[in-house]
Amino acid sequence: MGGVEVAYEEMITLRPRLRIHLTNVTGTGAVRLAESLLPQMIDSEIAQISRVFLPSIGSLAQWGAKYPQVPTQYIVRRLPNALSRLVECVLPSRIVRGFDPLLVLGDLPLFCDAPQTLFIQTPHLTGQGNDYSVGDLLKYAVSRGVLRCNLHRLKAVIVQTEPMRLALLQAYPELDGRLHVIQQPVPQWLMSAKGSRRGPLCYSRQGLRLIYPAAYYPHKNHKIFGNISDDQARMAGVRSITVTLEAHEHLYPQYSWIRSVGRLDPEGMLELYANADALVFPSLQESFGFPLIEAMHVGLPVVAADRSFARVLCGGEAIYFDPLSPRSLEAALHELNKRIKAGWWPDWSSQLNQLPDSWQEVADRILNISVGGLS
Repeated sequence: MGGVEVAYEEMITLRPRLRIHLTNVTGTGAVRLAESLLPQMIDSEIAQISRVFLPSIGSLAQWGAKYPQVPTQYIVRRLPNALSRLVECVLPSRIVRGFDPLLVLGDLPLFCDAPQTLFIQTPHLTGQGNDYSVGDLLKYAVSRGVLRCNLHRLKAVIVQTEPMRLALLQAYPELDGRLHVIQQPVPQWLMSAKGSRRGPLCYSRQGLRLIYPAAYYPHKNHKIFGNISDDQARMAGVRSITVTLEAHEHLYPQYSWIRSVGRLDPEGMLELYANADALVFPSLQESFGFPLIEAMHVGLPVVAADRSFARVLCGGEAIYFDPLSPRSLEAALHELNKRIKAGWWPDWSSQLNQLPDSWQEVADRILNISVGGLS
């Protein structure tokens, strides 16, 4: 057996080495992506993961214990998160010092000399959108400045959709030739869900039960629901909409048709999808939009903001509306109710066939970009 073990170790050392930096992955969608992606990267034969940098708190802090064979390093932030991130992006850090190339899942490049690949998920770096507070606008302006100053450190940038690539290219023409589009399949936790809905639930006769799984950020556009009263929702054929906001984030407790259930784990999300008749997605900006492909995977109708990211993912099967107009949303909900009563149900097979077949495929493509041409 000793010879086999030696041969295996020799095979591992022949692979290009890669470090992965995850300390700024905090949002629900970004965490779910990392949890789906990392095991496939470890199993891939394309590269050896030589170190993973993890946050000391949050969902990913427990990840290292699941894969003890991979060297991990936990980063303790003693400064406020935004300030700590700024420091590691504009000042050299001994933590990421080294020659192994670096894959950063966290939207901003680090100050390091190693070849660096950046995975960008936030649309705010494109400079589009202005429906934010002064504080948010300042934060996003600083982030764009940091990215611009560190463009020369980037070997490649990975995004999730063609609209996101075009928006970044318009904002940063220097990235031409370094931008790569890699879509993702549904998150790993949902892949095991059996079956796909073929029609509404029986209680939809009392009104449709809608869902909007999204965190509390201005661009998620939860405020549009507050412009639709209980009576208007009933007139549109809607019984309720469930949002994944915490109690203190519930913007409109006076409306009985809007229900807040807080953040949900994968089991809770499976139950939410199982008891819903449709997804409503009024977000103003997205780099991808995981809830859209999750809803398509489980076979739900989608009522989405008329934005390019939604059109790319959902094609002609979704019902679209102007996310700045509550009346447009009402009309879309009326249309949804009318179609369902007439026996309509979406067929997402064509759209889902355009997504990658597996997370291993996605991991291999990202690894090839990150270590390609470095041997």
